[in-house]
This record gives sequence, C-alpha cells and structure tokens, in this order.
Amino acid sequence: MTQHALPTDSATRKNIPMCSGLLDYFPAALAEVAFVSYVGNEKHNPGEPLHHARGKSMDHADCIMRHLTDRGTTDVFWIGEKCYEVRHSAYVAWRALAMLQQELEEAGAPLARGAKLLHTPPLSVTFLPPYSGHPQELDMTEVTKEETEFVELSAVELGMIGGGQSAVAIA
Repeated sequence: MTQHALPTDSATRKNIPMCSGLLDYFPAALAEVAFVSYVGNEKHNPGEPLHHARGKSMDHADCIMRHLTDRGTTDVFWIGEKCYEVRHSAYVAWRALAMLQQELEEAGAPLARGAKLLHTPPLSVTFLPPYSGHPQELDMTEVTKEETEFVELSAVELGMIGGGQSAVAIA
C-alpha cells in the first residue's frame, strides 16, 4: 500500500491549495529554498543525485537561529572551483521546512520522496549510572549488570542522549 503525502479524499485536498496557496504566494522564495537544496547537495553529497541526506545535520532549530541572526545577508563560499552565494533567510526557510517535515513524518506522514536515510548500523549502547569523574577515570569492571541498561540506538539517536547519563557505544 502506498502512503500519500496529501489526503486522497478530493474534498479534503481542496483545503490544501499547494499551487494557489503556496507556489503562487512565494515563487521567488521557494526558488531560493530549492537553490539551498541544490547547493547543499553539491556540498554534502558531491556527484550524487539531488536528495536530502537525513542524519547529516539534524539540529534544525539551532541552525535556524544561527541563520536568522544573519538574515538579510548572504553566505558566499566555494565548492571546488565554483562560487556560490546563498541568502541566510533561504537557509532559515529550508531548515524550517526540514524541521516541519520531520515532525509530520514522526506523526505518521510518509517519508519524503526526496529524502535518503543514512544507513547507519544500530549501536549497542550501555547506559551507565551518573558519575562525577572523567570518562577515562571510569572503571567498567565496577559496573554491575544490574546498573546498566542495554538498548539499540542509531547513530542519530545516540547524539540525543542526555539527562546526566553517560553512554558507552559498542559497534
């Protein structure tokens, strides 16, 4: 069964005017966001077909704030021998769309057609009880099985560990 990004019911679809309520409102802005996709692919996925490589940079909210600070200016950089100039406001819009897409997918929307999930193998992770020393000072021989919790996390999820817990990843 194919999942659809839009409702299949025609009456409901009429309440989502993607052309007259999006493209016709913001044609130049959407073109700039598409340019951000192109330049990002050239930078992060050179030589590959255009796609959103999920997992390479998922800190959308922080990036939005960083680019929002520089709104009204441009980012000028080189990739190989080609110079690019991208508006920071276009980065903000791209990141906001990426964040919203991720939220909608987490709520049940299908994975975007242009998305490509990174194939990172799950990691075995041991959560250790909080300690006050440095990691190199932790003696693993003193941690009992009852004090640990074993779970499988992807590399992206591993980056989200917090709450004062320490983790040791074993590939």
